[in-house]
Amino acid sequence: MGNKPPKQQGGATDEWMKKELAISVANKEYKSALSRESIRSNSSHDGATVSNSAQSSDAYPTITIGYCIPGTTTTVTFLVLSDTHNQHRQLPLPPQGADVLLHCGDWSNWKTSKKNTEDFNQWLGSLDANLYKRKIVVGGNHELCCSKLPIHQVRSQLITNAEYYSTGDQTITHESGLKLFLSPSTLSRNLTYRANAFAKHSDELKEEFNQCPTDIDVLVTHSPPYGILDRHKKGHRMGSMALWDTVRRVLPTVHVFGHCHDNGGAETRSILPQGTSWGCPTCTFQNVSEHLACGACGTERVPTNVTFINASNKLNVQPFLLTFHMKHGTINHEDARGEKKDGEDDADGEEKDGVKGGKMGTGTGTGTAAAGKETGQSQSQRLSALRVSAF
Repeated sequence: MGNKPPKQQGGATDEWMKKELAISVANKEYKSALSRESIRSNSSHDGATVSNSAQSSDAYPTITIGYCIPGTTTTVTFLVLSDTHNQHRQLPLPPQGADVLLHCGDWSNWKTSKKNTEDFNQWLGSLDANLYKRKIVVGGNHELCCSKLPIHQVRSQLITNAEYYSTGDQTITHESGLKLFLSPSTLSRNLTYRANAFAKHSDELKEEFNQCPTDIDVLVTHSPPYGILDRHKKGHRMGSMALWDTVRRVLPTVHVFGHCHDNGGAETRSILPQGTSWGCPTCTFQNVSEHLACGACGTERVPTNVTFINASNKLNVQPFLLTFHMKHGTINHEDARGEKKDGEDDADGEEKDGVKGGKMGTGTGTGTAAAGKETGQSQSQRLSALRVSAF
């Protein structure tokens, strides 16, 4: 039997609630490449479903976190890839490039893992260094050749044209101030399954993911968390329950992954933090349950928004552009007037009580909505969840 997300006491099931997020996807080339498929923006608000057609050849599905203030903020852009399976040379890369090319694993096929990895490394080296200043990769369950070697040998023999990360060396602080945690590990399958690199049992996954710090901005894994963009075409879930528990504990701004080819896309979910005890921000009463309201004053417990991206490219899903607007080493949440979003508390200097937010759209800038770590009563009235899927 598969793992099942636990129900929360007191009706606290908002972590599984999907909200609406406006999205516009514009790319003629992508539409042509997916002539028998479609990209749709799904929302649950009033049962509405919004469809978006491709219109521009130089715009990519883009998720933007934070406010841009010219002359004040700096922009960091990630090109997020996963599960290219030796099709990296056919990828439609954006002509403007990105500050970081981030690959979440499975660039190879298990039978020809070493050969594919060597070609992948050559491809990485052929990319214009002016367009891609950093290239960061983490392995997947098909990278058998990498799983059999220590990290230093993979870096010296196989992946020499990018920054390779694996278990035991998993935390990065980007020069912009963004903090990343990376893991190639996935839940082990049956003994007859050959593509089982970096596979672990659930207890081992829990032990590894427990090492993830709580101040992470971007969680990068090959595995999806259980229940989020992890539905296999045959109906079962491919995600890890231990990883889902880590998401609830860490509450990253963004979680990027791959592994599940049939559920590529992105969405934002409102998640209650892990644990039953929580302090009320209004009356400071220490509640000992996961009820949605304070037992003393009735203040509503507002969930945190986390954006999830399944960047699997196996089915020709367009690479995602993930953009952060940074100010003084942190994500900027204030607009040009210096005002925070409605309902956000002033929590300067507090890493986990702070607010992480942003907007989502395409290269044309037509779609915007709140995304990331966000609090406030007005949150329920905001477009705050997204989903882009290839069918």
